Amino acid sequence: MSRRIISNLTNFLLGPRSFTEVGAAEASFRTNDGWFQPITRREAGWLVVGSLAFALAFSYPILGDLVYLGPGVSRWISAGPVFGHLSRFPANGDWDETIALRWVPYQTITHFLEFPFWNPYKCGGMPMLGNPEGMFATPFLLVDLATGLVAGVYLQIILHIALGFAGAYVLARVMGMGAIPGLVLASVFLSCSWPYLQFAMGNLQISLPVAYWPWILALFFIGIDRRKIAPLAVGGMMLALTATEGNYTFVYASILVGVVSLTIALTQQNIRPVIAAVVLAVFGVTIGAIKLLPVAEFLALFPRTPGLGCLNPTLSMIPTFLFSRNQDLYREIANTGVYACYSAYVSPTFALLALTGLLSGRLKTLPWLVAAIVFLLLALGDSGPYSAFALLLRLPLCNNISFPTRFLYPFVFAVGVLAAYGADFVCRSAGRWGPRAVCALLVIGLADAWLVGPPNLRYLFHDPVPEVLYRYPQFRQFWSDNNQVMTQYNMANLGAVNCYGTANISSSVMGYNQAKYSGEYYVVGPGKVTQTEWTPNQLSYHVSAEAPTELVVNQNYFPGWRLVHGSGDLESRGGLLAVRLPAGSQEVTLRFRPQHFAVSVTLTLLGVIATILLSKKGC
Repeated sequence: MSRRIISNLTNFLLGPRSFTEVGAAEASFRTNDGWFQPITRREAGWLVVGSLAFALAFSYPILGDLVYLGPGVSRWISAGPVFGHLSRFPANGDWDETIALRWVPYQTITHFLEFPFWNPYKCGGMPMLGNPEGMFATPFLLVDLATGLVAGVYLQIILHIALGFAGAYVLARVMGMGAIPGLVLASVFLSCSWPYLQFAMGNLQISLPVAYWPWILALFFIGIDRRKIAPLAVGGMMLALTATEGNYTFVYASILVGVVSLTIALTQQNIRPVIAAVVLAVFGVTIGAIKLLPVAEFLALFPRTPGLGCLNPTLSMIPTFLFSRNQDLYREIANTGVYACYSAYVSPTFALLALTGLLSGRLKTLPWLVAAIVFLLLALGDSGPYSAFALLLRLPLCNNISFPTRFLYPFVFAVGVLAAYGADFVCRSAGRWGPRAVCALLVIGLADAWLVGPPNLRYLFHDPVPEVLYRYPQFRQFWSDNNQVMTQYNMANLGAVNCYGTANISSSVMGYNQAKYSGEYYVVGPGKVTQTEWTPNQLSYHVSAEAPTELVVNQNYFPGWRLVHGSGDLESRGGLLAVRLPAGSQEVTLRFRPQHFAVSVTLTLLGVIATILLSKKGC
């Protein structure tokens, strides 16, 4: 069975024919030195094993005992692994928000058997699909459902690292390079300190989906080479996953494809790469519509302050972020924020290979040089009205982008491709000593990178986690001065009114422990109300009133709430969900579905079905 899966994957990615059958004029942007043979089953099998081994090695510091704050590994690596870490949730930085956004969909699906449309546990109630930070609309949700939420967190980190490593290797092979350069690209991409600092902070929504970048580009190149839509459609599906699993990475991937395709089109005087990029983007937006449309609606109502986050760096600071071996999460640099916003360590050995690729690659490295320059300019932030970042904020769905220095990671990805080209040049031109020299540099670079970035994973358990001592039988809103323990309150069936998040939501919802609290539901005027059903997406009440009255629910009003049973008019009462009711006794049921949900889910299904049909027919 495993051989059949590997064979099918290999045939789809690279096809049954050799790339030597393809004219060099059709894809001279990749290589002028000949074509490689398609990946064999044996090579694909070793790639799976090697990718998982890399992921396990670079995620191993999760098991490290936190003894002190500071760079280095000597004080904790000698203590041995602490497997007890895998039995609890991480607690550090944004991990509470991340776990809360994973727990609510998990609870809604497993306990209430509903699709998680609405999140009553955060900020007085807000959309689940429309939250840009939400990351449950992904096949990896099955991992959580199969293993449980705690194990699912760690498995998803490991599996995404392996997926990204394998994708980067495949990308290098698709671009005409050998196995060793493929390992170089994968190593530069996944050994950088950036993802491990994001993991340490709990920013899974921006660190996990980067695994799809190399796959998107590999499928993009295959689509151009074969003049087929199917690879572009699958690449669009990968692009959609960068949106449904996170937020910024969708923009990063779109810029990557756009810059590379436009540069190739200009240098080759051929419009086909741009057309391919447009086709891939159309599939990406269509398949990702299930989240993109709700997010667009949410951001229109609750826009985020553009450019909010870490301070803009100066160009002179970039070498420190890229080459300083002190990449500790708690490192302090004057006039900057949390160091995780800035760092993206590249081993000097990898930088040397990138420089070699840049000097030897000529035209074929130009798309990646242009991409590196674009992302470097974006990383410098809003330095003026016509800066790259300021111009980006004017684009649709981009006006809420913050933390410009996170663009350093796609910059490193482009550098990784240049390093792979450098490794390929050395392997081809230095005789039998070329591959040996590159392998030596690869081992040195990996060892160096492992000692710099991954040790930050021991900070996953830096903060103590309070235990949930009691679960309330009925859901209630709750105010706590500490907004870093939302998950614990949610698991106690309490909504976190004072919440930590990225949306600018002004809520009138009151916690049951606040002076102005009137209940989770009540009538304004004559009448009595009793709750008959409560789920995250649906609320049912029995209301009796001798005169017209108004039912008020202690949750935020948001477009998408509907009165599906009973007579009355749904409205907002000071920002709270409310229903004007006539006199009499009746059952009232409110249900939340995102606006235009039918349109968004139809687009997603049509995109997925079209991708499957195109793949089966080999179009």
